[in-house]
Amino acid sequence: MTMKPYLALFEYETGKPGFSAVFPDLPGLLTAGDDYAETLEMAQAGLTAHLDFLLSAGEEPPAPRTIEQIARTWDEWEEWRQNYQFEIVPVAPENESFAPANATRREIMLMAR
Repeated sequence: MTMKPYLALFEYETGKPGFSAVFPDLPGLLTAGDDYAETLEMAQAGLTAHLDFLLSAGEEPPAPRTIEQIARTWDEWEEWRQNYQFEIVPVAPENESFAPANATRREIMLMAR
């Protein structure tokens, strides 16, 4: 199945190990890992569980937004943009694939991990 990924913001501190990840489209969904690969794995698992929970509760998951839409509509965007170092990473639920339309080379490399 091909789907549009949800964007996660992977926050980090230069020179320190570990990342945390937040999904602006899914309030309350956040995760962390000791390194980039583990954070991506945890983000995929968290996204899968979150979407499964919404569907089992009879709720329709929100449609994933583009980074431009998030920047215009997410209340926390300015705080993140001004106060945190982060990368934007597309994340699909486990056992799903997606074809990113505008993925950067780094994003494609991360998806392959």
